[in-house]
Amino acid sequence: MQYTVHNRATIRVANRTEVSGRVTAHEVNLDRYHDRIRKVCAFVAARSKVYFSAATIILIVTLAVPAVAQVTFDGAIQGHERGLLKDTKQLTFGTVTGIVSNLGQLSLTYDVTINLVTGVGTGSGVLLIEKNGDSIFTTINGKFTPPPPGSTLTVPSVTETYTITGGTGRFKKATGKFTVERLVEFADLEMDFDFTGGVIHGGTITFPNAENSQ
Repeated sequence: MQYTVHNRATIRVANRTEVSGRVTAHEVNLDRYHDRIRKVCAFVAARSKVYFSAATIILIVTLAVPAVAQVTFDGAIQGHERGLLKDTKQLTFGTVTGIVSNLGQLSLTYDVTINLVTGVGTGSGVLLIEKNGDSIFTTINGKFTPPPPGSTLTVPSVTETYTITGGTGRFKKATGKFTVERLVEFADLEMDFDFTGGVIHGGTITFPNAENSQ
């Protein structure tokens, strides 16, 4: 009888020890679980900061690069043009060369129809930038003015406004304008004209920045 009671007491103690052991094990596992969660959260937070910092840098760099570039230019040109009379109009075809600030050497070809009654001319032209071979397309509006009576000028003057409508290469979506002023000298009676001392001034061209046109 005493043996049985002793065994029962032993079993009770053992059960209590087992239960106590289980609770301790769960507590240990729970602490490990919490510790792992904390490490995962810390890792995610650190990666998030890295991603946020990288995104911030990219945004700052993007904002720092202007969406468009603008170039101003002035310079001198000289060349030759040929005219063809047709009723009250003169069809003029010209080729000139020159050099301007910020763009360098260039050549300009144009064709203009001049109303001989009003002296107003309209047409189109292509400006070729020799440095990189890019072209700038333009429309032309101008005024042909004969020398007024009593003037010291003996040759007509021409003032033309070129409006930039696009181009090739970096000038594909360019806009802007420039003014050409020149004196025309008759080379012969076959409507050939030469001019020297022509100027380009007030030139402004705006085009997409190469950094943002990829």
